[in-house]
Order: sequence, then C-alpha cells, then structure tokens
Amino acid sequence: MTRTLIHFNRICFTYGENGWNLSIPELELGNERITCIVGPNGSGKSTLLRLAAGILTPLGGSIRLGDALLPGMSRRSIARCIGFLPQETPPLFDYTVKMITTMGRYPHSSWVGTLTDTDRQAICAALNAVDMHELQNRPLSHLSGGERRRAMIAAVLAQQPQLMLLDEPTASLDIHHAAAVMRLIAGFENNGPRVVLVTHDINLAALFADRLIMLHAGRIAADGPPAEVITPELMEQTYGEDLLVRAHPESGVPMVVARRAEKRQEGNQS
Repeated sequence: MTRTLIHFNRICFTYGENGWNLSIPELELGNERITCIVGPNGSGKSTLLRLAAGILTPLGGSIRLGDALLPGMSRRSIARCIGFLPQETPPLFDYTVKMITTMGRYPHSSWVGTLTDTDRQAICAALNAVDMHELQNRPLSHLSGGERRRAMIAAVLAQQPQLMLLDEPTASLDIHHAAAVMRLIAGFENNGPRVVLVTHDINLAALFADRLIMLHAGRIAADGPPAEVITPELMEQTYGEDLLVRAHPESGVPMVVARRAEKRQEGNQS
C-alpha cells in the first residue's frame, strides 16, 4: 500500500510581532506507525501539527501532501487523506457517539444526510476499533473523559484517512485512561492509518512511539527512536537540569522523572 506522506521543505511560520517563529528546514511525516511530537510549552508542537493538517499556512517554504501542494488543496480533499483531531473540540450539543462518528464521513458524502453501505461499514468499523459499539447511542454528556476522546477518535477513523494527526489525545485524562487511549492507537491494524500525535507526556510517548520529534523554541532539537531522543543530555538542553532519565522497569525504554531537589542545590549540599 502506497502511503501518503507530508513533506515540509524550508517552512517558516510566525505569530504576529512577538518574535516567535517556527523554522523547519525539512521534515517528512507518515512513514512510521506512531510518531509523537514532544517538547516544552511554547515549542511549536501544535503549530507544526496544524501546518501539517492545512489549518495554518506557512509564510515561507512548501508543504506537500503526496505530490500536491497542501495549501492549494480543498478541505474535503485534505480530509480524504488526513484526519485531524484538535486539542480542544467545540461544543457539539449533546450528540450521540454514533452521530459524532457519522460526521467523520463528510469528506466522502455527496450530500448531507445520505449514507451509503460503504459509509455504514466505515462507521461500524470505527466504533468497533475504539470499543464504543455498545455505547454508540449514548450522548456525549453521559460519557467519561476517556470515552469522549475515544468517540472523537472514532469520528476521525470513520474518515478512513491514511494519516491521523492528533493534538493531545490524552490531555486531561488520568494515567489509566491516557494509557488506554495510547494502547488503542497502538493497536490499529498494520494496514490502518499512520498516527502523528502531539503530547506533553514524554513517558507515554516513549512507551508507544516508533519515532519521537522533539521541538524546542520552534526548532527540531532531536528526531529519532525514543532511545536516541530521550537522553540526559537532550533532556537537560530542552527541559532543564532538574530531570533524571531512567529505564522503564518493564520495557527498558527511557523514562523521565523529576528531581525532588534542584540539581544546583544538591551540588551545593555535597
């Protein structure tokens, strides 16, 4: 199966006159099953994802989706290839899980309100993939935070995109439900969509990602497998001194933990 890739070339983006800018010389997304974008607050994670989704337009450089220039494509054409889930979704009244999932079929529908057999099969498959088939008739207001995120992911899956872009899919979830969402994403079939997601949780990213892209101050600080990105040196350069890198007791992948005391204080006491 030929994968649709997003290719950044000499991208520059800035917000107003505050001096902050995102600069990406070259980047390709969509090769790995799960790519996690990590980095401190304000490093450009969500901006990068919104550029990849065609929500934002770069001030310079080019972004290609396959062979086409992304900024010149219609939203419907983009949505047939890319499924985008923002960090915050607008209020959707009190729709049911199935109604939300059905909305994901809009890129393939000829007009609103008419579902084909293909649409129904895609909706059913999406609900099953996120284990929400039994809850499909439940309103969003009757769901937990984790269930709501799964419902929104089902809507993206119903698009049948080749690439899913998820902005903080585990935000505001406790560790149990956050891990469950990541297991769900990791459990997509091999012929399913590739996933690029933004997260503040470096440890979950390390456990589940094939590739980590670490941003710092609008630049790519590191890009590679978790073991190559999560190193004491890179953590200190990106997040500061007050972190420790240790091996996960089950998988051995690097984990990041906070120091109780500042490193400088420990040095002064020794």
